[in-house]
Amino acid sequence: MTTTYTLTDEALGGLVAAQFGPLPPEPAANRVALHQAYALWRDRNVQLSQYPTPLDLAHYFVGELFATDWLAGRTATLLETSAGSGALLEPLAAAIREGMFDATAYEIDPIPCLVGSRLFPQVTWYNRSPETDLAALQGRFDVVVSNPPWRRSVFTGVGELKAAYEFATWDREQLFLALAIDALRVGGRAMVLLPPNCLSQLTQEFWDWLQARCSTYRVLPAPEWSGRWQNEIVATYWERSYD
Repeated sequence: MTTTYTLTDEALGGLVAAQFGPLPPEPAANRVALHQAYALWRDRNVQLSQYPTPLDLAHYFVGELFATDWLAGRTATLLETSAGSGALLEPLAAAIREGMFDATAYEIDPIPCLVGSRLFPQVTWYNRSPETDLAALQGRFDVVVSNPPWRRSVFTGVGELKAAYEFATWDREQLFLALAIDALRVGGRAMVLLPPNCLSQLTQEFWDWLQARCSTYRVLPAPEWSGRWQNEIVATYWERSYD
């Protein structure tokens, strides 16, 4: 696992203990508490422009990606491009533990990266932007899931993506959509969470680029039971058909 942390395990333990009791000795135990602890920390640092995926929505959207057994039981390579604490990995936790996925996750912020590494020790975590490894990621993965920070985040980590995908705006969700498609191998599938109006704002050049790689895509709105998220997020599903 390649990580550079500025938060110690003891500090994370204090964060969790303050709200949910002692940190369990087994990293995979009390998973919801760890996710909630990170979400609470994020809520207290609203300037970060991070929006962790609610776990019920993660199960709903990721479950739809695997509604059919298109992987046919084989071990698959999996990428999470902006992982947070790993909410989009949570629906696949058992499969990851059983070795059904060779998973890689990127998270630029050290605190959620540390939380995620405790929840998913089988995953290779990188505490940096995926743009630093862009060439190595292209065409490598069977599955990509992503809930990137939206719009023009103050975070660094998009300059090389913008250089690679000149047809996209500086809005991070567009850059990470392009990255997700580019990281798929032919036959692979991606699920990317986006603002509802994102696709309508893509340039024709971006659409041409997408259609040269994906024969179809579909959009799944957030369900009624998700409350405010129903108007704030959609899941987009893509299958890589061409090199």
